[in-house]
Amino acid sequence: MTLQWIDDYVDQRRAEGLMDTTATLLHYRLNLFSMWLRRYCRSDIRRLTPAQLRAFAVWLMTKYRSTRGRGKGKNLCRHSVRQTLISICRFLSWLTEEGRLLINPAAGFEIMKPADRLPCDILTRREIKRLLAAPDALTPASIRERAMMELLYGTGIRRQELYNLDVSDLDLSRGVIFVRQGKGRKDRVTPMGRTATEAVARYMSHARLKPATSPVEPALFVNDWGRRVNRNAINRILEKCTRRCNIKRRVTAHMIRHTVATHMLENGANVRVVQEMLGHARLDSTQIYTRVTIPHLRQVHADKHPRGRRRAKALTA
Repeated sequence: MTLQWIDDYVDQRRAEGLMDTTATLLHYRLNLFSMWLRRYCRSDIRRLTPAQLRAFAVWLMTKYRSTRGRGKGKNLCRHSVRQTLISICRFLSWLTEEGRLLINPAAGFEIMKPADRLPCDILTRREIKRLLAAPDALTPASIRERAMMELLYGTGIRRQELYNLDVSDLDLSRGVIFVRQGKGRKDRVTPMGRTATEAVARYMSHARLKPATSPVEPALFVNDWGRRVNRNAINRILEKCTRRCNIKRRVTAHMIRHTVATHMLENGANVRVVQEMLGHARLDSTQIYTRVTIPHLRQVHADKHPRGRRRAKALTA
């Protein structure tokens, strides 16, 4: 019965607009908690106590080893533990509101505060320039790769949003794209910039029509068989371009997104403009990048502020 409750809850969250990838992760977290109760407590959610919930939190932080993603076999990070506990507490609150539990065992449960994290995987201007130049743009495949890379850096869109793009979402005359059903099922219009617009236009005219594309295929980026490029293919393209330009770090679409926000703020962009462009629901999500730009601000202060120049001279004397 507990597993059916999990399915019911996840289905309701999907109906409320939860993205499929997030719903899959939510289902995994709740099933993990249900498994822990059965295996270690020989109980189920109907007999859950606050003490058992605290014991699960300790198990997550000290004993559990991740079975997913790059962290497979390692302890969960503080952020993952916190998000898992939040998901479980919300699920328990929902069960209480639905009348499936008489008392909410998470009513007085205190979740750890979020870790004060900064985006550390930021590409330098030199690195991003090398990365964008990695595709040679001589074959249809490389023209497509160049357009994808330029679009990621020109707009700061997420990997899922790049995957979802259709030809009808482009307005090359105005240099904008329509991002449908972004995070939180929200739509937005984002400028591409001149370079990205030219790269996408070249792909549309020289590369997209090369595969045996079905005339009804709506996807912007298609593979050699004329079907929508999948998310794993986007990862492989990034890995190939990273190796080609000799960057010693793993580059992801989200790292490029971090880089876009940081570079725009360094160049004086208004934080609310960056928020709207990236599709952040809260300003706090964008303001974190202002702290990443502190080294840049310190350099500007040293170069431009009268007291800063004197101190710089004294340090170098």
